[in-house]
Amino acid sequence: MCAASVVLTAGCGVTVQSHSHELATAATPRATSLVGPVTRLTDIYLVRGERVLVTHQAVPDPVTLQRTVQAVLAGPSQAEAGHGLRSALPGALRLNRVTLDDDTAIVDLTSGLSAVSSQEQALALAQLVYTVTARPGVHSLRVLV
Repeated sequence: MCAASVVLTAGCGVTVQSHSHELATAATPRATSLVGPVTRLTDIYLVRGERVLVTHQAVPDPVTLQRTVQAVLAGPSQAEAGHGLRSALPGALRLNRVTLDDDTAIVDLTSGLSAVSSQEQALALAQLVYTVTARPGVHSLRVLV
């Protein structure tokens, strides 16, 4: 391993010396705060026409199943809505809790899903199923209302 280091440093224009030298110390860099929270992209499924399509939304890191479900419940961003994406999930629908039982996600929602047509319910449930099962290790979904 030492020989590999010598070869790599020699290849970078740094010569190997037989004795040590004291390095000049620079001012210690100050930590700066982030402007906003750290986010990561996750797959969220929304509706265009009568089709369910994947989009990628930024959610706070770490990306948890709960944060992913909250993101799909929040619906499309302004930019996504400008591209014709919408949510079939009713705007008043809220998340009570999310749990994971082996590879099955259990999503407990407030009432309100029955307020939309059966066609919209099918699209709404498809949004939830595709969004939740896109997460690693989740293969099925149970919805409680």
